[in-house]
Amino acid sequence: GGGIVAQVGSRQVNPRTPRVDRNCEIIEVAERHAAMRCTWVWQDESYEFELRFFPAGKSLVIEVEGPVGARGVSLGRVQDVSPTPDGGARVVEVPYWSLATDAYREGNPKVLSSGGLFVSTYMDWYVSNASRQYAVRGSEITAEGAAINVGSQYLPLTDGSYHPLFERIVLNVSSHFEEVLPAIPNPPSPYKERLQQTVFASYFTADAGKESWPNALAHLRELRALGVTHLFVRTHEEAWRDGGESYTIRVDAAPGKGGNEALAEYVRAVRSELGYDFSLYTNYVDYAPVNANFSEQWVVRTSSGDMVRAWPRTYMINSTVAWAYESVIAPTLAERYGVNGSYTDVHTARAPWDNVDYDHRAPGAGMFKTVFQDYGSLLLHDRAAYQGMVMSEGRLHWMFAGLTDSNYGLLWMEDIGGWEHFFTGAPLLLDFQLKRIHPLQGDTNVTYHTLSTGDPRYYQQIAMTIAFGNRGHLSLPGQADLVARTYHLVQRLQERYVMEPVAWIGYATEEARIWTREHLLPTDDAVRRGAYLANRAVVEYENGLRIWVNGNGPGEAAWSIAESLPAFLANGDAESREWILPPGGWLAVHDDLLAMSALVNGRRLDLVIAPDYMYVNPGTRPLDRADWEALGITVSPLLEADAPLAILPREELLERDLPSDIGDRSHVLIVLDRPDRFATVRIATEAGIHELTAAGRTRRAVNLSW
Repeated sequence: GGGIVAQVGSRQVNPRTPRVDRNCEIIEVAERHAAMRCTWVWQDESYEFELRFFPAGKSLVIEVEGPVGARGVSLGRVQDVSPTPDGGARVVEVPYWSLATDAYREGNPKVLSSGGLFVSTYMDWYVSNASRQYAVRGSEITAEGAAINVGSQYLPLTDGSYHPLFERIVLNVSSHFEEVLPAIPNPPSPYKERLQQTVFASYFTADAGKESWPNALAHLRELRALGVTHLFVRTHEEAWRDGGESYTIRVDAAPGKGGNEALAEYVRAVRSELGYDFSLYTNYVDYAPVNANFSEQWVVRTSSGDMVRAWPRTYMINSTVAWAYESVIAPTLAERYGVNGSYTDVHTARAPWDNVDYDHRAPGAGMFKTVFQDYGSLLLHDRAAYQGMVMSEGRLHWMFAGLTDSNYGLLWMEDIGGWEHFFTGAPLLLDFQLKRIHPLQGDTNVTYHTLSTGDPRYYQQIAMTIAFGNRGHLSLPGQADLVARTYHLVQRLQERYVMEPVAWIGYATEEARIWTREHLLPTDDAVRRGAYLANRAVVEYENGLRIWVNGNGPGEAAWSIAESLPAFLANGDAESREWILPPGGWLAVHDDLLAMSALVNGRRLDLVIAPDYMYVNPGTRPLDRADWEALGITVSPLLEADAPLAILPREELLERDLPSDIGDRSHVLIVLDRPDRFATVRIATEAGIHELTAAGRTRRAVNLSW
């Protein structure tokens, strides 16, 4: 049922339209290439087009080219598919492979699993002349077959004209799931090490007056004193406005917060004093009439000439004009404020076809590839202008992977709604993210905001962030000790997995047993059987890191697994031991790292241990000798804790946080005192215990050795 939709005379026709004469002839046959010419005739009117077929890797590529007159290309359905469970057929929605956005919510592309094979088809988004692409919602297999993608549409410009037809269709059939996923031919981010090291922090300044930036700096200092040492901090719209003013296409800071100098001073302190990377909010999509740079001639138009609205109070700016503005604004912001990165909002949140300008006077009007190319160039120029990492909003970010350095890792599935709920209904099917997107950039979180530690879905969010290979995220401001918990749970672990190549992914079913690696299903079998829907997965990286994740939410079952301790903790004992992962639990083991959120003696324990670092959140009761014995870890002298604490090497802290007489071999113990929202800092040395306290309280301090 697929094929071209063309305007032939006064009628739109497709391959199933009755009383249309269709003639096709082969015009070329070569070893790796074939071509045919087709003519459709209806009432003495005709439309002629060519089809070219050639292999590319393991894919079959079909190029479709014709003159003005095409209205779209449909990819049709896969036929002869059994709709019964006994036939083993299923249509699989793949996390992060999305076409659905705000403007068009038809659906996302799918992969068909049937008869031991996987099938996918899609259109090359780099070369299409179409106005938009779209897919069908739902995963139903009917007697007519399975619709796994739909096609493209050509819409008129404001003068009524159309572009000629050109599409490149990619058809994949393989016994391996990974081989039917779309390749993303972009270069990787050059900032792999910085992405691994830094946790992303979005700071939404609540204060409206001139105390805004001093208050924000005080909060970041509080985090820094809690061992939060590696952040990429960004502002939001409030850096540019005090109320309802324009927040895009501008270089002057909000006057009520102290203007340019106050913002520049804040950035200097965050970067030089705290050592954080810093970015300002930018956005070259939303275009407000109250902006001094506003011009109606730069606003995107529909085919009928209407101005297109964007975010509330704004219109959408033409993508080529946006790139021109960015080429001036980005270097200005970098020089004026000293930032070394950018949060470039919106550009990867909307599909390129959402932002197409149909004004016939605009360069590349009516084609979504114009928007894709403009935005890609804009994001690459951002990186060069700031000489640092560029992050965008995400949702359609798979297309831009590598052109950005990071995005919110939003799981934009068909039937998930609500900003805070993107991840809760998404299956833990990891392969597209880890095998295609992850090698090119280091995305962040699985939704917009990190939930409160008291939210029952908090651990599920962190677990899924880890499973999909994404970076941690702090939503600021917030209670400092609780924010620091999120940081310490993920930072040392993400250093080992962000942008690292994946060696193997395995999945478990809901079967009750102690799962070993040998019991796990590889991806191909897990997709055929639907085992990935149990949301239990293991990821092995080429560097030796292995991560077990129970991605289920509150109220679901725990998962019993077998894994051995890393060598530096095992004292020569290489035997596997049982670990119980609650919903939203994980266990990661590496040569010199243990990171977990697991059940120990009946309660959840968060623990990260490396030779030079430790973080422990004892949960609902103090950590004691029995807990360490259950873990099989020898701590001498015994480390007990009744509050979350972190132990870091001296170089992780600022010199101003330390007394002058400590030795180079010291450890820093940071005890998070929740009632006081600050910390007691103790430096343990051979000479004794030095104590710094902001809360005026005294606690026991201990030495730690392995």
